[in-house]
Amino acid sequence: MRSAAENFGEVTKVVLYDKEPEGIVTVRFKEFEEAEAFVKAFNGKGYNHEKLQLAVADDRPQFKKSGRDDDSDIEDNVRRMEAYMDGDKSDEEDE
Repeated sequence: MRSAAENFGEVTKVVLYDKEPEGIVTVRFKEFEEAEAFVKAFNGKGYNHEKLQLAVADDRPQFKKSGRDDDSDIEDNVRRMEAYMDGDKSDEEDE
């Protein structure tokens, strides 16, 4: 995502919110116009058999992500990724 975004301008931060079932990534650009151009170019494009939904955020929404030292979350994410790669695309979280 970062490399694609950098084609539109200077990217200052990319964050993956891995605890969000929708798969959320935020990309911060130095200039607003660069963010708008990136959204315009990639919104609705296909990625991993899904259509990307991009938008310029009006505020700072709160999303969930793993902590750096949270091994149980890392192990759970690896397990879910492996299941997905093996063809099981169902949500396997026990909530």
